[in-house]
Amino acid sequence: MIHSPLRYTIGVDLGKLRNHSALAVLERRYHAATVEEFIRSGTRGYQGEERYTVIGSDRLALGTPYPRVVQWVKEVADQYRKDLGWIVVDATGVGSVVMDLFHQADLGVRPIGLTVTTEHTSGPGGTRVNPSGYQTVSRMDLLIKLQLAIQEKKFRVDTKKCREWDALRQELAGLSLEGKRRSGQDDLAFALALAVWQGLR
Repeated sequence: MIHSPLRYTIGVDLGKLRNHSALAVLERRYHAATVEEFIRSGTRGYQGEERYTVIGSDRLALGTPYPRVVQWVKEVADQYRKDLGWIVVDATGVGSVVMDLFHQADLGVRPIGLTVTTEHTSGPGGTRVNPSGYQTVSRMDLLIKLQLAIQEKKFRVDTKKCREWDALRQELAGLSLEGKRRSGQDDLAFALALAVWQGLR
């Protein structure tokens, strides 16, 4: 099997009046087995594995206009352009105009517009395509996948690279399985959920 040695996924939660626009960057890096690891694995024949690291967590000030948000996402995407796999945008309630701005921004990849609902969805990975051409997924499905990834230690966090790590950690602690915040913001946690939803496939 041929593995791509490096791939990045950016999750983008678009802010509304009371929420920040936030993003999270998930790195997938393939680590090939050393000779010693291969020998030690015996009949298992260990070849190597993909490892995931959150290397970005940031947000903009409340009320930042969407054109500036798109420019900000482009600036981040440009840092990973050669190895950028996906940009997943929560398109719930923002309309096609904002997604058109993303499509016109030359991000290096075509962004995935995601409509998040309160209902369970059906389809590959728990998603379906709605009439607007966006993929649809339930908020609970997104957060369950994030919760399982955390419990199973599917990724680690490079806290030095995550500018808003302290806020993200607090948000993760406050998320409930039903996807409702007990209090405060959830924009950073939700951006991470979007990155994990696509990046860990």
